[in-house]
Amino acid sequence: MGACLTSVPETVQSESRTGVTEDLGSQHRATVSGMRQVFRKQPENGTSVEGEGTIIECEVEALSGQVQWVRDGLLLGPGRTLPGFPRYSVTGNSLAGVFNLQIDNVQLGDDASYQCQVGQSELSPGIISRTAWLDVLSEYLIADLLLVKTVSYSAAVPPKIPIIQEVFIGTAPTWVAGEEYSLTCHVKDSKPAASIVFTKGGLELSRSETTVIPGSKPKLFSTVSVIRVTPGSSDHGKDLICAAWNPALSQPRTTAFRMNILYPPEMPKIEGLSQSQVKAGVALQLVCTSTGGNPLAMLQWLKGDVVLSKNWETDEATRSSRSLLTYMTKPQDDGMKLMCEALNQVTANPLRAVIILHVVYAPTRVTIFGKSRAAEGEVISLSCSTSSSNPPAHIRWWAAGKELNVTEVTYSRTSLGVSTISNVTVTTSRQDNGMIIVCEAVNEAVFMTRSASIVLKVNYPPERIWILGPPQSVRFQTGAQVTLSCFVSGGNPPARLTWKKGSKPVPRGVYKSTGKLASSELTITTVPSDNQVNYKCSAIAPIDMKMTSSVETVHQGETITLTCHIGSSNPVPQVAWIKDGVRLPAADVKIRDSDYGGQSVTAEMSLVAMSSDHGKRVLCEAYSPVLEEALNTFHQLDILHAPEFSPDQVGIVQAEEQGAVVIPIQITANPPEVTYTWSRNGQLLVKDGPTRHHLKADGSLEIWNLTRNDAGIYRIHLRNEEGENEMLIKLEVKYSPRISGITDPAEVDLGGSVELVCTADANPVTSHMVIWRWIGEGRKVTESDQVYLDSTTKLIIEAATQSDAGSYECLADNGIAPVTTARAQLIVRFKPKLQKGVHLSKEAVAGDGSSTATLICKAEGIPDVEFYWAKNGVALDPNNPRYLQTTLHEGPLHTGQLNIINASASLDYATFTCTAQNPLGLDTFDIHLVSTGRPDPPTGLALLRKTHNSVTLSWAAGFNGGLEQTFQIRYISERSLSYLYADVYPAQASSFTLTGLRPLTVYNVSVRAVNALGSSDYADSGIALSVTTSDTGVWDPFPTKARFIPEQIPGGFLIPLPLLIPLLILALLLLFGNIGIIVGLIHRVRQRGTGKDTEKSASLQRKELNDYTDELVNVTSRRTMLIETESELCSTTYESYDASTSHCEQAPDHRHRLRLADNLIPRMLPPQEPAHWAGRDIPNEAGYAMSVAQGIYPHVPQEVGLRDQEIYEDVNEQPDWWPRHPAGYLTSNQPRRASGPGMMVTGGFPGSAGAVYDDVCEAWGELV
Repeated sequence: MGACLTSVPETVQSESRTGVTEDLGSQHRATVSGMRQVFRKQPENGTSVEGEGTIIECEVEALSGQVQWVRDGLLLGPGRTLPGFPRYSVTGNSLAGVFNLQIDNVQLGDDASYQCQVGQSELSPGIISRTAWLDVLSEYLIADLLLVKTVSYSAAVPPKIPIIQEVFIGTAPTWVAGEEYSLTCHVKDSKPAASIVFTKGGLELSRSETTVIPGSKPKLFSTVSVIRVTPGSSDHGKDLICAAWNPALSQPRTTAFRMNILYPPEMPKIEGLSQSQVKAGVALQLVCTSTGGNPLAMLQWLKGDVVLSKNWETDEATRSSRSLLTYMTKPQDDGMKLMCEALNQVTANPLRAVIILHVVYAPTRVTIFGKSRAAEGEVISLSCSTSSSNPPAHIRWWAAGKELNVTEVTYSRTSLGVSTISNVTVTTSRQDNGMIIVCEAVNEAVFMTRSASIVLKVNYPPERIWILGPPQSVRFQTGAQVTLSCFVSGGNPPARLTWKKGSKPVPRGVYKSTGKLASSELTITTVPSDNQVNYKCSAIAPIDMKMTSSVETVHQGETITLTCHIGSSNPVPQVAWIKDGVRLPAADVKIRDSDYGGQSVTAEMSLVAMSSDHGKRVLCEAYSPVLEEALNTFHQLDILHAPEFSPDQVGIVQAEEQGAVVIPIQITANPPEVTYTWSRNGQLLVKDGPTRHHLKADGSLEIWNLTRNDAGIYRIHLRNEEGENEMLIKLEVKYSPRISGITDPAEVDLGGSVELVCTADANPVTSHMVIWRWIGEGRKVTESDQVYLDSTTKLIIEAATQSDAGSYECLADNGIAPVTTARAQLIVRFKPKLQKGVHLSKEAVAGDGSSTATLICKAEGIPDVEFYWAKNGVALDPNNPRYLQTTLHEGPLHTGQLNIINASASLDYATFTCTAQNPLGLDTFDIHLVSTGRPDPPTGLALLRKTHNSVTLSWAAGFNGGLEQTFQIRYISERSLSYLYADVYPAQASSFTLTGLRPLTVYNVSVRAVNALGSSDYADSGIALSVTTSDTGVWDPFPTKARFIPEQIPGGFLIPLPLLIPLLILALLLLFGNIGIIVGLIHRVRQRGTGKDTEKSASLQRKELNDYTDELVNVTSRRTMLIETESELCSTTYESYDASTSHCEQAPDHRHRLRLADNLIPRMLPPQEPAHWAGRDIPNEAGYAMSVAQGIYPHVPQEVGLRDQEIYEDVNEQPDWWPRHPAGYLTSNQPRRASGPGMMVTGGFPGSAGAVYDDVCEAWGELV
């Protein structure tokens, strides 16, 4: 700090010499000699109210050094005015050693420590005052208990209303009970820092973490407090409050919100099942109720995994949910779980109430197994089996009204209940043939019975056989017909009768059967070979066949032997085996003598048991070629084997995301009771509780709400008593694309190449699934710009330009909705490019030492551009307080601003160089700081378009001279006597449309700029733009700037010689005639005396020089403006005269009238009708007034209509002397305008009655 007291910066000293900054104490040093400087008065602690002013005093005795003030250790600088601190100044008399620090409009940032320091000198060392503290009081409002607002001042600043960042305006967060949440309460701008307290339901919460950070203004602090809250269900509806307090408040300021706590409902309850058992077929009325929860519970009924009902109702008064289920019980429901699930948004797993149904029912069927036909004396076994029942049924056997003794009873539990099996044995006799055997099943729980019966058939041989025919003594001739009848009685079933002639069978006779008597009648036509031949009739019992197996149960891979038993038969039949439709000859056939003189046959076949043979039938066939009959029996293979998958089992299953899928399995197994276990990645899928994975009855796996994460390999494991098996099945989930990777942002240097890569995750991946497109207009992304690689597409941009920069969209579509998109930003990096132009190369400021000059430099560039400033080639110190440099970045546009504090003409009127630089390069531009003055001329005046009565012009504005500038257009036609002017509107526009022009007329047009200090030269070095309007009604969209000049015929004239001589003679006559008229007029003027000269002199005084052309402009005429509104509402058009044509001097009682200017007649022609009217005749009709004095001088229409809008001439002619009617003409000094159709138009040149002039004056303007 001592070093700061003993030196003064060079720039400050130079400014002191120019008078900008006074060297404090320099005026008093010379008067001090030999005394050490001391403080006469040192700064004192003080207070000030925000927004007011304050003074900190400092007085020095025997001053010989330089005085500076220090704020919080920062030197404010020497001098009475402190650059960079506009509200600070040093007041007092330097000779008296008074250097008080005055602070205007005190702010909170002024709350600081201050010191008055005096630098050392040759006579005295430097001294430092004691530190004085300035407390800035803040004004705020405090509501007292009576709600009356009072104003208080305090060094403490109250905090603003607390803001809970997680709470949006008008809404409150929704929390889940039991989970932890973080709340951040932010209290801004207080002094001292505010204390924050959280309360929940009136109870203070602890363990908050509080941080104090700087506020938005100096000396203010913001407090941020974070607390973690774990709400419970009891907190629902309570208020959570963040309260902020500091000494400036009598009551804390609070922000609160009402907590919305989500919590699960209570366990549901089921009512309506009063008994432990229920009969099948009964309709149950069950009610499920769940109370509590936010929101109230959703209820559904389930039976196993099957949803029975999803309907429920809620009652807000009791805060409960209720669901009614009507359920018809069925036998298979025994042991079934009926569940009521309750859940809401925060229930992790559904809450379940479960009842187990105990359904009692009788068996639905009774079946008798066993042989119903047996041989006499055979012992047969019969089994009676019931279907499932609950409780198990009791079985009784009946035959011929008597109960049979049961030999064995067994019970078998099935999936639906208990099955009862009862066995009984019966020894047959022929008396039992036709006896009915009954099996009766009784269920005591439901008091119902079921029964089944069979009819017993007992086989026994015939009792007697005989033949009736002619007696043996009868002789027959050859060819005679002889009838033989064979009868048999008894036997069951009735015997078959066969005939033999000798030992050879003969065709069977006519067979008849009545009751227990059967007969066969054989008719013979005798032949010689029948002589002495024996005909034999035989009664044969039907063939009895059966098949047996070597084992009761067979396992896969074991060998089984099947035996086919064929009872007594004659002749012996042929035996064959049939398996899978293939006939196999029997092997190991054994033939034995059997009953009734016949023979029995036994045949065996062995095979290896295969699982594929389970359930198949093996047939045994006995065929008698003699009888041409075949008998068959079969054995159905029952092969026990482990589960096996069908050849039709699928290995890949496809489904779409958000849907459901069933992964099917097709298996065979014996026994069929199989345990199915599904897993994926070693994790079991089907579990207790709510799950998306459901096991169906056939073992298939159903998955709900598929996601792409469900795709993969699923393992199904099967197990039964015979073994186990498993298989892997692949699940492919089709889903819409998701952008998994994108190049964003992408950067490329100007002219370089870049690749934008977009990758999508989708299934399936289709061709051209991912494409790029441009967001916006003006550019298209073509197929050739993209490279397609499965799920990735590259957009390749070569030779990048600035127009390539922007947003690109990657779109992915594989045919599954929705289509997904993502955007990438392409940034084209390029070196800075400054905005340049003549109008930007200058900046004006009054160099009075008190104004601030602002130089602005704008550049485009990426990456960010930094600006560096130099004055006359010397770099500016960025820490110099007089040169404040700021930079604003707005995308690719960057603005550098240099503020020159207290700009001085002698120091700062210079060339400032702005350098814009980024890592890719730099650009420079010179800005000249000059004094305010006239604007520079515009440049580039050009014609944009033209019509028959208008032209549209454009130009480039020049430097405005440091002041706001406007533009003025000057134009003149070949037939005009003077220039016309139009003020451009809007003022800053750089294009304008001139209207009211004549068709096919050449106009010379110029433009200049005007500001408060004067006008510029005309554009383009004063060279006017020549424009020719189009023909009437023709609009020329492509005007030609150059005028067309016909080509002259070589060696000749444009006008034929025979016409040239008469024209020359006529021109000479007109010339001499005009000379005569002019001489006459001069003679008349000279006769009017010298009084007119005085008036002309006065008139000349009303003329002035044009700023740049030195032409005389009639000031009065310039004020005669007629508003034009066809294209530019606020522009004005008026006429002036140049020196060669301005000869109209104003005189009293000049008569003025308006006439249509496009009908102007040259002065060399005689006037048309009426005699005193120099232009077009104005209609003598309503709205057009005549002069009161003469009745022949028409005025502008008094009641203006829209049809009167035209360009008019203000004609000032020489009248006769009419002193008695001065009021009959247009009123002097009135603007010529009409405010609307039907209104009066007034106005004219100033004048008074009594003078007559010879000349004619015109002013053109448009009447609107």
